[in-house]
Amino acid sequence: VVTINGNLTSKGDVTANKITVAGKSFLGANVTTTGKQTYTGQATLNADVTMLAGTNTVIFSNGINSNPNFSLQIGDGTNKTNLEATGTINLNDITVYGKYLIIMQSCSTFPKLLVCPI
Repeated sequence: VVTINGNLTSKGDVTANKITVAGKSFLGANVTTTGKQTYTGQATLNADVTMLAGTNTVIFSNGINSNPNFSLQIGDGTNKTNLEATGTINLNDITVYGKYLIIMQSCSTFPKLLVCPI
């Protein structure tokens, strides 16, 4: 279990049982957990990122941005990971292999949401 009360900057793949970040997250690589992933502060992608959490949920509580426009993949053909996202979303695209709930306050660049059957 990884709990970060401040900010997270990842430049390499992160693997843990569960991850919770209270501050901002700067994600530059993939994140894999067997449990839930929670990002309370604003998240920024610094690369194309895949997040795997088994059949659990990845939660973004304060928006997702990218520098420039990167893509986010939640789950894969084996991991039917769910997504909950609230706030401003500014990404090239999102692919979700599980269930999703997105509550957007605004959308700057969001041309494509691909949901794969579960």
